[in-house]
Amino acid sequence: MRVLLGDLCRDLADLLGENLCSIIVAGTYGRGNGGVYPVSRRNGSGVWSIGQAPGDDLDLFIVLNAPAYSRLGLSKVVDKYRAIMAISIDIKAVISKSDLAMAPARLEWFELVRNHLVLCGDEDVLSQLTTKLGVNLDDQQENSLASSEAIRVLVNSGLKIWAGLLCSQSSMQAKKTAHMTALCVKAALSLGDALLIAGSCLAVDRQKRLSYLDQLVDKWPELDGQASFTLLCSMYHKAFSNNRSRREIWHDSQESQEILNLNSLAQVWIWLLAFIETKLPEIVLLWSKEPAFAQLVYRMTMLAHNRENSISAADPLGEVNKRLQLLADFSWHD
Repeated sequence: MRVLLGDLCRDLADLLGENLCSIIVAGTYGRGNGGVYPVSRRNGSGVWSIGQAPGDDLDLFIVLNAPAYSRLGLSKVVDKYRAIMAISIDIKAVISKSDLAMAPARLEWFELVRNHLVLCGDEDVLSQLTTKLGVNLDDQQENSLASSEAIRVLVNSGLKIWAGLLCSQSSMQAKKTAHMTALCVKAALSLGDALLIAGSCLAVDRQKRLSYLDQLVDKWPELDGQASFTLLCSMYHKAFSNNRSRREIWHDSQESQEILNLNSLAQVWIWLLAFIETKLPEIVLLWSKEPAFAQLVYRMTMLAHNRENSISAADPLGEVNKRLQLLADFSWHD
């Protein structure tokens, strides 16, 4: 695994040259709990050897000294190692040091400064961002994200749910089950995080989020006894217990789908949007003016009522998803 990551970094460094500042891995491996599994490989001479392969996706951030790069070249390098590692390798951002220092207060950046591993380059590259966001790495204090961030995280969750529906229509059964489960886990985590952000109680420590979510009834008594809130809590707890190595998720995917299924996720999504609207009506109104957001609400409504077949054929997926991703990357109140 280390050898493969070293080779990947060297290839990227050769491409970017002196403009490369750092390559950072986030996500599961950034938190230090990414998994590997043993594999047997045969080289060109027919000799077998035992090695390790990653069990989780790789989320990479590439930091440059200046904002000039060739995205096409990066894609070629990443595609090469996707084939070698047989996992998804996602470049989350290619960003200059100056832009990184000014990154907005969003969930992804909080997660990155708290949980990351610098694979190569300047190990202090995130120090300015850490200071700007006010993240104290020595304690477990709560981070105060703008409440408007809740809607953006909710949109991202909806995109994951919809991607799960598209995956369910795949003809490759083994890949379909594994990928769907992973998408459902990520969507459930995003739903819980969105509600925590709306309640201004998103903890840095991921385990604290579980108890904080359960305790939201103290802040909002109307949640007590609500079936959708109870289901959301169950999903969030289940997603945390399954947020381990991708290989482990595959093995207990049947158990996961008892709670983490697309229709239930869509039902909770619709309920959560309506609930957040009661707390943040101005923010939801801004989003509702976007046709792409209205299309996402329509998708989730149909899916929540088991009517996804009525929209899958005619829905303009590409352009709607592109617009939603642009919206999700834009903050109304940075």
